[in-house]
Amino acid sequence: MDSQITLVNSASESVDLVFEKPSISSLHNTVYLNSRPLYTITTRARDGAQTKVFDVSTTHLAITIDRSVFFSDKITFADRNDGKAIKVNDWMKETKIPKQHPIHVMETPYGKFTWKVDVVHRHALYSEADPENPIAYMKPATSSSPMALHLESGTESFREEILGSFLLVEQRMRMKEKESTIGYGVAMEASRPFSLG
Repeated sequence: MDSQITLVNSASESVDLVFEKPSISSLHNTVYLNSRPLYTITTRARDGAQTKVFDVSTTHLAITIDRSVFFSDKITFADRNDGKAIKVNDWMKETKIPKQHPIHVMETPYGKFTWKVDVVHRHALYSEADPENPIAYMKPATSSSPMALHLESGTESFREEILGSFLLVEQRMRMKEKESTIGYGVAMEASRPFSLG
């Protein structure tokens, strides 16, 4: 596919989108490129029901993610699909793999791309044309550096799809981790001996 060849052979440099705060679950976050604000991310309420990503240079809404308990989550890209919402499950399909974390296959005008859980990067995005070398991956926060999303060269044309899908997979993982932690705490409390005290 020509678009995948363009992706691999692009002359641009790889970049890091650096998050101001170490958690995407922050109600307000800023994403920087080369120390300049590129996007602001706002999330309504602690339940994370709606996340909006604004392009700082134009102040226009670039991405909206609407999460629902009862219906399919939706994502809207201002510059894609005529600005109409897309069901996340139609755009980025989760595939369960036995004894592994699920993968998320995203369809874009540039081909299929797959988010996988990665031991080093937490999340890594691979193109269908090259399932061995990620085109994007998370750089988790450390004591000396903030969280970042690394993008290889050639990803500029669908940077917002990568960012939107990353926000979705990272939030899903954090929700599962939170559920697991809560479940562990409940189990530990239940296993304590009963005392009449």
